[in-house]
Amino acid sequence: MRLGINSILHDYTPDQSNYIESIISSMSAIESGAYISNEIEFINILDVEYGIRFSMFQNTGSAKWYSYDENYLPVKLNVENKGVWNSYNNIEPRVIVSINKSKINSYRIAFTRASQFVQILSNNSYSYTALETWMPASPNIKPLISNNFLSSYFWDKKDVSFSLTAYYRLINNQIDYVDHAKLTDNPYIDGEIRSGEANAYGFELNFNKKSGKTSGNVSYAFSRVLYTIKGATSKDMYRAPYDIPHDIKIQIVHEFSKKIKASAFWTFTSGRPATFPIGYQTGFPHTGDLVSTGWQSQIPIYSERNSGQFPNYHRLDLAIIFDPPSKKKTKHNLTIGIYNLYAKRNPMGYDFNNRIDNKVAVFHFFRVIPNFSYSFKFN
Repeated sequence: MRLGINSILHDYTPDQSNYIESIISSMSAIESGAYISNEIEFINILDVEYGIRFSMFQNTGSAKWYSYDENYLPVKLNVENKGVWNSYNNIEPRVIVSINKSKINSYRIAFTRASQFVQILSNNSYSYTALETWMPASPNIKPLISNNFLSSYFWDKKDVSFSLTAYYRLINNQIDYVDHAKLTDNPYIDGEIRSGEANAYGFELNFNKKSGKTSGNVSYAFSRVLYTIKGATSKDMYRAPYDIPHDIKIQIVHEFSKKIKASAFWTFTSGRPATFPIGYQTGFPHTGDLVSTGWQSQIPIYSERNSGQFPNYHRLDLAIIFDPPSKKKTKHNLTIGIYNLYAKRNPMGYDFNNRIDNKVAVFHFFRVIPNFSYSFKFN
């Protein structure tokens, strides 16, 4: 039987601005947890691990937050000075059943529940996260509660292994911002947020060759993440910003001698969802997302939330590693590599306000990048 406790003091500063009246209030919080678990083995083939965890999140100290009406308009400024002024408690059970745990062929099914007391608002106009605002749980934002179901199969020998895992995850209190929300310099950002559910499901395959002159790993993951959040956008169900259905990774390492080996790594992922303009409307210049054309401007008309998609991402990296064995007190290692060998132009983002010859400006990740590293350590 195992048990434990922990406690973390958090200090959140969601937004910094030169305009004092636009700063989102900082918040402090205490996150605590206690768990107990036990494991029982039956007739050498069935192993059951079960337990429960109690989690608590308490907003404490000085902070300011707004109360909102049914139309998400601020109606009251609440000023907190000290002590605990808001609290969330959750019970998190878990059960994991393993069959033939230490055999060549083994199986596992599991149910777990988890809580997360900080959420993120991100701007997905770029293929990487261009803007992140971390929002702690508060009277206006409830913690994420995730119910996770998992089933796995494992085949493991001395030199090779294979695994297949399928999962389904139901997440409550998932947040997202409304269309045309102002995510920076906005003290009323809680009024721009709606909450609902997220559904994540998929499966993962993994093959691993552990030894021999040539070793490596091949993995494939199919995963979907869909939001159901009323009021965030025109559709009640839509793709999450990180809904990336296909993910392939292949890594191969070949040892030419005890001193020299080479590695190759290839990755492919589906393009991330994004919200792109589907057209432009001519209007008179004013502030906002505009492309100036003389006395008038082109105002972008955007598609539904996350109905567009970046191009698929893929690249190949190569490296040669010089790793001579050493009996001395120091060990040397030299690696020479090439990132993105075939120079794939993977878009990083688009600037729809900057069009040349009616073409949108595109930002790309670096193309071919040579690199090297040298290291030594004392034995």
